[in-house]
Amino acid sequence: TNCALGAAEQHGRVAWARVDHDYSYQVRELDGALISEDKAPLSSAIHGPPSHCTPQLFELKKGGAGARVFVVSRAHTLASLQGDNVAWSRDEALANAQNPVFVDAAPKKISKRSKIPTFSQRLALQVEACLTFADGLIDSVKDVFQPTASSKALKKKRNAVRYG
Repeated sequence: TNCALGAAEQHGRVAWARVDHDYSYQVRELDGALISEDKAPLSSAIHGPPSHCTPQLFELKKGGAGARVFVVSRAHTLASLQGDNVAWSRDEALANAQNPVFVDAAPKKISKRSKIPTFSQRLALQVEACLTFADGLIDSVKDVFQPTASSKALKKKRNAVRYG
């Protein structure tokens, strides 16, 4: 088929994207919940059909999640799609993007001190994220076996933050 599929993990959430031959796209969570869908003004006749795509999740200021999609066409055009817009595109004449990797910006507490975090700063942030994930996992397991009124309220709050 003339579509591209891709997946990514950001902010502890796994999402996948599908970009069809007419550059209509959907970004969904692993469980199938829709995050974003739209149609970008790109043409398969000009750029060729999409061949690869990668979703990028971001938190909305009003709460919830939003997404943009980076797509590579068969004509080697790399484009960033958000809503019904092409945020930017790059036509590659002599090279092509095989496996683009997009990295989150450094957290503000690091980026205020220096523009690029050191290896030890990034490692400390990753350890902190792993410990936070482990704590959340333990809490979730406890909730399954010992649901209390306070755990139900916490779960409701987490779902409100996660799904907006």
